[in-house]
Amino acid sequence: MEQDIKQTPMMDQYLRFKKQYPDKVVLFRMGDFFETFGEDAKTTSKVLNITLTARDKSSNPTPLAGFPHKAINQYLPKLVKAGYCVVIVDQLEDPKLAKGIVKRGVTRIVTPGTLDESESESIKNNYIVSFIKLKKDLGVGICDISTGEFYWIQTIYNSKNIESVLSSFEPVEVLILENEKEIKFPTLPVQFLVKGLQNVEYSTELIKEFFSINDVESLGLENKEAAICSIAMILKHIGDTQLMNPLHIQKPKKKNLTGNMVLDRATIRNLELVSSAYSNDIKGSLFSVIDMTKTSMGKRLLYSWILNPLIEKKQIEERTNIVDIFFNNGEELSQCMEILSKVSDI
Repeated sequence: MEQDIKQTPMMDQYLRFKKQYPDKVVLFRMGDFFETFGEDAKTTSKVLNITLTARDKSSNPTPLAGFPHKAINQYLPKLVKAGYCVVIVDQLEDPKLAKGIVKRGVTRIVTPGTLDESESESIKNNYIVSFIKLKKDLGVGICDISTGEFYWIQTIYNSKNIESVLSSFEPVEVLILENEKEIKFPTLPVQFLVKGLQNVEYSTELIKEFFSINDVESLGLENKEAAICSIAMILKHIGDTQLMNPLHIQKPKKKNLTGNMVLDRATIRNLELVSSAYSNDIKGSLFSVIDMTKTSMGKRLLYSWILNPLIEKKQIEERTNIVDIFFNNGEELSQCMEILSKVSDI
């Protein structure tokens, strides 16, 4: 229990942060290390496979586990991918110049959906998806904070449409309101937000302020109250975790559940489209066989295309015509691949 941690001025400081975030793993910067204490230390030691020690040698020692601060990009994704939300408490002043206890503060709150893709090296988008029910409508917000992509959907509220969104976007994190806990997502990290976000006027103002726009109609959101609230849910989550507005977040665009074949998660798994049915690893999947992309953006796009096959003849023909051009022009294809191989992720 955290209350059993031996009290010192520095540990009092740690406990103030832990009291603010009791359900999250707190990484507490001490010199050149990030340390965890108590139950967090036990969790960190197990997930990261690092040594669990004790802070003192009393009869009731405080569990302690830590790692060098320079290794944060190595260890942070492992904690988050294990399903934990992480609060990073860093030093805000040079310890050598500090008078008394070093000033510390929360610099980041990292959840599965807010993990930077450069830290996770993901071949697919790290989508956060928000769901909200307003009357008979389902509002869906979809955002990848690492790339800035942002979409919205408004459709009829039913379990089929919820499943379609989950299988099409494969979110790493789901946002719902506290009063909608009856919606179950057994295999996904879920964050519960206050129900005040059902207020359309409040949500509208939140969107206008975030994107510095005069109205939401410019985003195609006229009379789309459920979609407006779902977008606001994601913006609220970004504000709560990023502590500042990421400037690269794009204005949300409309997405439709029509126009693509809907594959449920069982079909995706059984056909081994993006992972092996046995190991849940990319190796051995259709994606691994056909992936010859040269950029991170291309990998994510191919991954999305496999999960969302086209069904409209015109779109299929347009795509195959482009494939045909490159297939019959090998020199141009090689030149394009050479150029693209030099493009970093954007």
